[in-house]
Formats: sequence, structure tokens, C-alpha cells
Amino acid sequence: MQIRKVRIEDYRGIGSALVVFDRNETGNKFWENRGFTVRNDLVYRNKAVKEMVRIDT
Repeated sequence: MQIRKVRIEDYRGIGSALVVFDRNETGNKFWENRGFTVRNDLVYRNKAVKEMVRIDT
């Protein structure tokens, strides 16, 4: 399971954020069991600045 964690400490009191692939059912259950919830108001965007080969596990 690949997990990318970003710590965000700002004036709104956000503690942490995670990026987990939607199809990663095991990873999503793991984080849900630890109190992390899905936010439907966010959109993930990506722009490649250099061609690369994706390696999805």
C-alpha cells in the first residue's frame, strides 16, 4: 500500500491530509478506521512537467 502523507498546520487547525487511490480499498478502510473521512469538496489535479512512466501498485 502506498501512502503519501502531507502535514498541514495552519490557522484553521487542519492536522493532516492523505492521498489514497480510490481503488485502494484496503488503504481506505485502514484510514477510515483511524478517523479519516473522505472530503467531497476537493479535486486532485496533476500536471506533468516532464514525461514520466507511472508505476501504480
